[in-house]
Amino acid sequence: MNAERKNTLGERVEMVKYHFKLNNGQLGEIAGVTASAIFDIVHGKTDNPKISLLNNISQKLGVNLIWLATGTGEMMSQNDTFGHSTVDGQMTQFLKEQIREKDKIINHLMARMGKRRGVSTQPGLTPLFT
Repeated sequence: MNAERKNTLGERVEMVKYHFKLNNGQLGEIAGVTASAIFDIVHGKTDNPKISLLNNISQKLGVNLIWLATGTGEMMSQNDTFGHSTVDGQMTQFLKEQIREKDKIINHLMARMGKRRGVSTQPGLTPLFT
């Protein structure tokens, strides 16, 4: 599997459209958004869409969610030895990576404020994944 990052999100969405011979309206219907939302992604006006949009494209077309979101890996999802799609595993991995990144940002901001994580009385400020 090629681990190099490929293109922008807009270019990857355009590649999906080309591969499946879809227009903005058709892909929008699959993704659960309008044609103009797909247009905005393709043309770089939106570069951080909701994960549900990417997940819909991934699940309904068999596109690798990690590739679609980050450009890493191959465009099409692979099946495991039992014939199951790896989309659920990809989604879990992607979400864990997102949580780790947000966790780093929170730690950095708290350190700048002179606070430590875990000392706060607010629930949920400890790392979910290590």
